[in-house]
Amino acid sequence: MKPLGNHKRFVALSGRYAAGLLVALTAAMAGFFSTASFAGRLTPVVSGFAGVFLGCLCLERRSRLIGSVLFTVLGLAFYLWFWSPVQFQMKRLAWSEMSFPLMPGLALGGLLATAASFFWRGTTHRQPDRWTERGGSDSVSNRTPQAPGP
Repeated sequence: MKPLGNHKRFVALSGRYAAGLLVALTAAMAGFFSTASFAGRLTPVVSGFAGVFLGCLCLERRSRLIGSVLFTVLGLAFYLWFWSPVQFQMKRLAWSEMSFPLMPGLALGGLLATAASFFWRGTTHRQPDRWTERGGSDSVSNRTPQAPGP
């Protein structure tokens, strides 16, 4: 692993996080508007999960867990900062309930995506066995080919 002081690595990592934020915002909005008419109370959960999970897929495998926690916090802050005042101005929310109706669902969706990225990060893709691709080699001469089945 290269040191963080390397400016090329920092720029690449910053680019990945910027792309992840853009994907997270787009996926959260798409999840919200596509499920708003039929999902009811599950809409913010789907929106939070889609945004955080798809956003963290833009990151390197080793930084997905931290990135998903960061995307969850940033998503909740974005909702508090932007969407709640917009809905208050549109007279959909009273001042007493401002910023709280969708907050638990968004937090739950983000935490589910964080858990999914934690459990999914341990999976690796196995490389195919090179012996079977090359038709055998001298270094693995103790292997005997299996007889064809009936």
